[in-house]
Amino acid sequence: MKEVLEPEFKKYICTGNIMYTTFDAGASPVVQETALFDTRYIVTLTRAHIISLEDILHPHKDMAKAQTANTFFNILIKSLLHSLNMIPVGRTGRYLIPQEGTRINDYSLQIWPGYKTSVKLCDAGLLLEIDYTSRILSQKSALQVIE
Repeated sequence: MKEVLEPEFKKYICTGNIMYTTFDAGASPVVQETALFDTRYIVTLTRAHIISLEDILHPHKDMAKAQTANTFFNILIKSLLHSLNMIPVGRTGRYLIPQEGTRINDYSLQIWPGYKTSVKLCDAGLLLEIDYTSRILSQKSALQVIE
């Protein structure tokens, strides 16, 4: 599907059944066709919301649009972290960087650095929170520790 969407929309982020893009299709739906494994698919994209800076700077005017902007920025940041080869851990927004892990051979441990991110809706607009985090991993199995 990427080959079909990229020429039309250029920059986009898909999550589930929602697509965010900088392309303005106007009021009329955009219909795309593609085939995969001898099955023909027709995808119809309809504009649901437009997110503007006004929605972010003054969230109290329209909370539904502000919540949509909040969701978009959470997804955007997660996709950026994923593109940097960070690995998501749990459902808390923690992303770790295993290739930058440090081994502590004396104790058979490894420390993976990373970041915890979240975008929150506040009275003054959106708040981007980025915290450093790490995870300590044992290279021993539970059976090796017990013995």
